[in-house]
Amino acid sequence: MDWATWNWVDWLFVAVLLYGAVMGLIRGLSHELATLISIVVAVLVTRLGYEPLAAWACARWGWNEEITRLVAVVALALATLLGMRLLRIALGSLMTFAFKGWVERLGGLLVGAVRQGVIFLVILLAASFVPSAWVQREVMYNSATGRTTLPFLVEKYNEVAARARMIQADIPGGVEEPHAILPPLPEPDPVVGLDEYAPLYPVEE
Repeated sequence: MDWATWNWVDWLFVAVLLYGAVMGLIRGLSHELATLISIVVAVLVTRLGYEPLAAWACARWGWNEEITRLVAVVALALATLLGMRLLRIALGSLMTFAFKGWVERLGGLLVGAVRQGVIFLVILLAASFVPSAWVQREVMYNSATGRTTLPFLVEKYNEVAARARMIQADIPGGVEEPHAILPPLPEPDPVVGLDEYAPLYPVEE
């Protein structure tokens, strides 16, 4: 592995993995699994509820649809995570569950690293579509992590989004829920090199 090809994004990824591993080792597998379940529940609740909530808010107050959808996603995700945390605290006062010995510690280390790594990659995927040539260059081309993972992430996201759109089309009553399909990542020009690639978005002078 050529460390000289790494940039700050790659080292930040390593730091995030180490942080997740250390915190997982300290907290244990039971805590990490509970946190992971909370994240999954938050994703499901947000996915199912953000459009009805946004539609209700737009109809009631006449807000901008795109901004309202974004606010609905953030609000539902935060509210669900907070609710799951309060539920864990309440259940923790009634019962205690933990794995034994090295399973608790080693399992927490592994799950903690994986959880933080997945969160980082999702943020990296979102950052690759920020309308900034510098951001796109840093995360997609100058970063070994981006060059390795982003094509796979974009492909899988498109598959999930397309599948979700087909499922929504089967709902009776003419309900349609548009799902954005991410464009493919731009290919670097072998002639001009990585620093002169064409960004996804035009760069304002």
